[in-house]
Amino acid sequence: ECHKVSPDANSMHKQFFKELNVKILGLTATPIRLKSYRVPTPHSRLNFLDRMRPKIFNKLVHVTQIQELIEKNYWAPLHYIVRPFDQSKLRVNSNGSNYTEQSIKQALIANNILYQARKTAIELKKIGRKKILIFMPSIEFAETLAKQLKVHAVSSKTPKKEREEYINRFREGKDFAIVNVNVLSVGFDDQKIDAIIDGVP
Repeated sequence: ECHKVSPDANSMHKQFFKELNVKILGLTATPIRLKSYRVPTPHSRLNFLDRMRPKIFNKLVHVTQIQELIEKNYWAPLHYIVRPFDQSKLRVNSNGSNYTEQSIKQALIANNILYQARKTAIELKKIGRKKILIFMPSIEFAETLAKQLKVHAVSSKTPKKEREEYINRFREGKDFAIVNVNVLSVGFDDQKIDAIIDGVP
């Protein structure tokens, strides 16, 4: 995940690579990093890793598009269901990199995200989806949705033993869905997942 490698001069990564004195090949599905700027007004922008200063990776050597992976049967074709979402209550935070937590909560309540996520999960289950991974923006929303669907939620507050138990129940197909808050993302692999619900703006 080379997009997580810090290019700062004093970073552990930079020092380690400098001492090794070797060429470095980075692999990632997201060769971009969000960077905050102050001029002319506070804002953030996505930049390719090879176009930033400071940097570790100097050029992109190969890019594989998802469509190519689908055509070669490495990736399942994706089918999106997009629900309407009124963004008028969202407010950008002070450095322009995200929305404020308060405005996200207000927007989710105004858009009735819990109802939409529950309805979508039930519809997906009815058409035969057996493993649904659900992302929610807060522990409160995740736990409420999990109770409504009679499944489990995992978050930073879930004790390790319970987290393992809930994830195993999901992996083994005992629960048709699992709700999470920033836990089952990078590094989580369950090839039998056949639907994802993203409730995070």
